[in-house]
Amino acid sequence: MPNTDTDPGSSSEPSAEELAELRAEVKFLREQVAQQEVATAKASVKQPSTWWRTALSIVLIVMACALAPLSVFSVWAKSEVTDTERYVATVAPLASNPAVQAAVTDRITQEIFKKIDVKALTTDLVTAISSNRNLDPRQQAALQALTGPVTSGIESFTESTINKVVTSQAFQTAWTQANYVAHTQLVNALSGQDNGAVTVANGEVTLNLGPVVDQVKSQLVAQGFSIADKIPAIDTQIVLFQSDSIGKLQTAYAALDAVGFWLPILVLVLGIGGVIAAKGRRRAFIGLGIGIFISMTIIGVALNVGRGIYLNDLPPTVNRDAATAIYDAFALYLQSGIRAGAVLGIVLILGGIVTGPSRLAVGLRNISKKGAALCQRGLYNVGATMTSVREFVAAQATAIRLILVAIAVLFVLVQQYKTPDLIIWTTVFLLVALFIVQIFASGVEDDTETSDATPADDTSVPAT
Repeated sequence: MPNTDTDPGSSSEPSAEELAELRAEVKFLREQVAQQEVATAKASVKQPSTWWRTALSIVLIVMACALAPLSVFSVWAKSEVTDTERYVATVAPLASNPAVQAAVTDRITQEIFKKIDVKALTTDLVTAISSNRNLDPRQQAALQALTGPVTSGIESFTESTINKVVTSQAFQTAWTQANYVAHTQLVNALSGQDNGAVTVANGEVTLNLGPVVDQVKSQLVAQGFSIADKIPAIDTQIVLFQSDSIGKLQTAYAALDAVGFWLPILVLVLGIGGVIAAKGRRRAFIGLGIGIFISMTIIGVALNVGRGIYLNDLPPTVNRDAATAIYDAFALYLQSGIRAGAVLGIVLILGGIVTGPSRLAVGLRNISKKGAALCQRGLYNVGATMTSVREFVAAQATAIRLILVAIAVLFVLVQQYKTPDLIIWTTVFLLVALFIVQIFASGVEDDTETSDATPADDTSVPAT
């Protein structure tokens, strides 16, 4: 016989809470089944092959990275070498460089004493004195012994006078003015037109110091060394560069001069094309930055290695310290361009990382959004609601951001000289501009995200 005893406090009907839990569980299970069905349907559909996009992206990015160092060198060759102001800014400090001053002093001294035989003149002077005086053998021997010290004294006096001229402010001014005139001849030398003050012969680029010799001659005469007035015109030269590959450099210069303007633009187009063609554009963007940084690092190391090879191959007749100073002066702006390219690569890498889905990237973006929202709240508190501006910026935020990025890229591109400071400060101003856009768009964007349930109220305090 069935047990009919029941608990008066219990009920066979489920409670409202239990029914709600059951309905929620059923809804969750249905959603899971629906998602699984959608995933199965997508998997069953054959996706079109996109290998060609990946291959095209890789090719374009590799080409951009390979041409980037050549682009830097072409800009240096075309803009810096052909720009008189930049050329003078490069060579003017050499006039105050001790190694260059010593080399110029030695060179001019050697040329002057080739034209004036001080020892022979001193000997003739002693002989004339001896023949006009009744000197005993001891006195004649003592007078002859003075030949060496007198000769050394004249040579020391002459070299000291030359050094005073070379280390004076007047020489630095004359050096700068002479290089203004010689600049066009330097360009002619690189382009194969060997004429003027700067010439190329036997693998050497040389600068004529004839005007400096004339200045030294006048200074010697003014200080009482009248025999210097007999110094003939001297075509003295100092070697600026020495290389067995000058002819190759001239050929390369002609080619680089022709493409110096378009090559940076080509690198930009290839890089952008590679990113657009990629299936994963953010990864391609990071890859472009890595490639540019690596290529700039390689060319920078190669430039330093080439410096050592160049200095080791100098002939014994060339002043090594002066040649080092001259090489470093001419490589200064080229190195600056290479560093600018490396900084650009780092900026691209960081930009790709910050826009990614990593926890750090999301956290940084959230900090930026919260900061912009706080700024927007501050504007609201002082009465600057700017509702229409906020709505416009929020509606066009993506387009405005793209335009700002494009302006920053074009600004860097049109600058004649790319430096690390230019890249860094352009990036800083771009970030500030993007943050300002976020300030104006933050309140409206937040309202839009929650407008499914509650319409946005323009008079309310923006959500933070």
